[in-house]
Amino acid sequence: MSGWLDDGENCVARTRDSSDSACFADGTHDTDSGSCPQDYDGGWRSLEAHTVLDLQGASCSVGSLGCGAFCCSDAPTPGDGSSASEAALNCSELYLADPSLQSGNYWIDPDGPGGVAPVLVQCEFGAGPEAWMTAVNITDTAFDDTPNTPATLYLGFRFEGGSIHTGPGTVAVSSTNSWSAAVGFDFVVAAAAAGYGALKMCFFRQGVEMDCRSSLGSPTNSLGLVSGPAASYLGAYDLSPLLYTFGRLVGVPGSGNSYAEVIPVTHCIPRAAGGFYFGIQSQGMCEYPGGAWHGFGYGCVYQPSLTAADELNDCDADQFVLYLGQI
Repeated sequence: MSGWLDDGENCVARTRDSSDSACFADGTHDTDSGSCPQDYDGGWRSLEAHTVLDLQGASCSVGSLGCGAFCCSDAPTPGDGSSASEAALNCSELYLADPSLQSGNYWIDPDGPGGVAPVLVQCEFGAGPEAWMTAVNITDTAFDDTPNTPATLYLGFRFEGGSIHTGPGTVAVSSTNSWSAAVGFDFVVAAAAAGYGALKMCFFRQGVEMDCRSSLGSPTNSLGLVSGPAASYLGAYDLSPLLYTFGRLVGVPGSGNSYAEVIPVTHCIPRAAGGFYFGIQSQGMCEYPGGAWHGFGYGCVYQPSLTAADELNDCDADQFVLYLGQI
């Protein structure tokens, strides 16, 4: 990165090439016969410390010959979430800009252009932190609905038509979808850095929400965010309660690198007991033999390693959803 300059105008990437000609970078071309520098990453930067550097990395005066590759850092116009190129930073931003918006699917990019790829997610609009963003939707059908390894769960996925799809642009997470999907950890890391610090978990049956627990909830419907010792997939996040808890609930084991290594009734996620789905005993959402977790005391069991029906079993729920919220 060659430095940033605010020129008082709204723009995406105004640069100067090596001939000191103004140009607009698209990675290859500019408005004259020269070529724009290709070190612009599309991201937005604050106006702090905007020293301008030339192409050799030395400080230079704006307008002098060879003082190239600088980009204005004016705040971008917020996207409306209608497409990947118009992604909003978060669900709350969309709702505050237009309170008439209905809950539904929108493109979200928590760290703005140039960071993690935008993802199509479901926004549930409400007041303040109640603008929840769907990050995981696990729907249990007669088919293999989830990746069978923790590594793929960690990367993010969409499981549709008997096939798994990974990578940017393949995830579409919504509680109304008939397929399972989850955002990757890089997206959650970016969301956490952008102010998402709350987590909600809900069970559904035939499209109807049955029971929920939230880290913003009252004692009767609370979900604890905890850190703890973790396998290599979660080891980098063992001190981040949001990321560690998210990883555990999406299905990444805490006591080993595979489902065969889990230690039953350990690495539990605290939650308010009671009800048919979360379990009635105090331990929480605990590791389960050959699987990810179960609601201790007759609650639902999640076994993503299974290859047919019953990834979600021991209860009548056929779906669970994890939401991220801002605090």
